[in-house]
Amino acid sequence: MNPMLRSISILLLASALATGGCGKPAGKIVERPPSRLPVYNSRIMQPVWLHEDPVPEKDIHHVLPFSFTDQQGKGKSLADLEGKIYVSYFFFASCSGICLKMAEELKRVQDFFSEHEEVRIVGHSVTPGIDSVTALEAYGKEKGINPERWHLLTGEKKEIFDLARKSYFAVTDGKDDDYKNLIHTENLVLVDKEKLIRGVYNGTYPQDVNRLMEDIAVLLTEQAGSAEKR
Repeated sequence: MNPMLRSISILLLASALATGGCGKPAGKIVERPPSRLPVYNSRIMQPVWLHEDPVPEKDIHHVLPFSFTDQQGKGKSLADLEGKIYVSYFFFASCSGICLKMAEELKRVQDFFSEHEEVRIVGHSVTPGIDSVTALEAYGKEKGINPERWHLLTGEKKEIFDLARKSYFAVTDGKDDDYKNLIHTENLVLVDKEKLIRGVYNGTYPQDVNRLMEDIAVLLTEQAGSAEKR
């Protein structure tokens, strides 16, 4: 493990154990271990700590399935992210505004976790009619993107817009059936191995992306521990 990541993981795990508490009796509700990170369960994006305020498993929001094409021309679905911790975001390759800063900040994330195969970045193009596989491949090369770890996806516009609003809650304004107006958001969404949303960050702010990297380290430590216990 990267020495810097190991230090972050140890410090944050200690913090989580110190503040986590034992939680409430779960009954028929699936019991979850204490975690430093909340779950974001609805579009109002109110954080919930499931070990403290458990809800029935059927009421917990999971990222919805999808199937698109990446910059290598390969099919990429949610199933391909099984066992992965990933950052999801929405962009378009010709964007000359916030997308440039987001790409720069996400490159830091990619490089920091380069030795961790279970960490991925997933970008969804909101102009799929323009962002062909060829265009995304060229964009990825320009930005120094590793296509094995950072997937740039294109597909049906309606499906991508629905994913942004109904699955990742990356966009909470506008109507769900508005497929004409461009979705333009700086939000980065952190998803854990159980396909739960664990954090939302402003991808144009370096300090917020630092917090994202700290939270990825938390999930790597926590969810590796959970896997060992199983």
